[in-house]
Amino acid sequence: MLIETIEDLQAAVEARGIATTIYPKPPPARLVCAGVRSANGLGGNSLWFSIIDGIWYVTTWALATYRVPPATNLASLCSKCIHSDTCAISRIPDFVVGEFCLIEVSYGDIYGSAQDN
Repeated sequence: MLIETIEDLQAAVEARGIATTIYPKPPPARLVCAGVRSANGLGGNSLWFSIIDGIWYVTTWALATYRVPPATNLASLCSKCIHSDTCAISRIPDFVVGEFCLIEVSYGDIYGSAQDN
């Protein structure tokens, strides 16, 4: 499946049993992916994806941000990250970074200051 939009990625990861929600604002839209969905919302290990100018990024809640190389299987990347722990991770595990050739980038360079978002 070719994944070109947040909605495409949402469909692909939900097909793998991963809970999601889209936050459209502030731009860019963000697809939050989590290991658990409950009456209180998403929980367990979680992170988010965005696409800017055709480049995908994955970010943890500690704002560790990684550029995803083109032609990466995004659903597989998401699944590996979500299933790497039961609690929220501050960084993508090294084995996932290596397997998917992720490139760590500055959150501020990509999204501006954390206070803006």
